[in-house]
Amino acid sequence: MELEKRGVMTVTICTAHFAAMASAAMRGAHMPALVDQGLVIIPHPLAELSPAQVRARAAEILPHAERMLQLTPQP
Repeated sequence: MELEKRGVMTVTICTAHFAAMASAAMRGAHMPALVDQGLVIIPHPLAELSPAQVRARAAEILPHAERMLQLTPQP
């Protein structure tokens, strides 16, 4: 959130288990737009995944995160 306050666009990636906490933190920082425009929620947990599974999950969400950062055109 500090980077966003400085004008640097970010995407926060968190698991579903922590989504409510991330949303509350964004709203508490008076940045509610980040909830809709900068929060990517992925399935929980990550700890049980192999490195290959984590890479696959990252590859799945990368296009969405890029769109959120407006690095690729909206479909």
